[in-house]
Amino acid sequence: MSVGTLAAAPAARRWGRRAVLGAAQGALALTLLGAAWASTSASLVPLVLALAPAGLVSGVLVSTMTAQSIATVEPGLHGAASSVLNTSRQLGSAVGVAVVGPLLGAAHDLDRGFIACLGAGAGAVVVALALTLLGRRRAVQVRLA
Repeated sequence: MSVGTLAAAPAARRWGRRAVLGAAQGALALTLLGAAWASTSASLVPLVLALAPAGLVSGVLVSTMTAQSIATVEPGLHGAASSVLNTSRQLGSAVGVAVVGPLLGAAHDLDRGFIACLGAGAGAVVVALALTLLGRRRAVQVRLA
């Protein structure tokens, strides 16, 4: 994650934050699908190799999302934008745990449950990617009372 965080700013300057977000989301979806495939192996090596890019991509995503959320509002609202992003991330984590738990148990087999969870995660990332690609940059105007 540390390497991804350090690489995010130069990549965003070169290609733009939305392009970096889209590329990182696509890479994360592929990583999760690769991990689902690799988890069918009897050896843990393919799974470790498949999951290794997830940390790098996560570092890119978190720092780029933070920069994007702050850049879309006026300077007086940077703290609020950061708070909304962190609250959204925490809510997403809670929903993710609420979805993954039943998926893991519903398969009645840890291997199949793990694959289902990775597939659900990849699906969620693809939805986020679609929103990133379809989203338009809008000026946010908020008046402080």
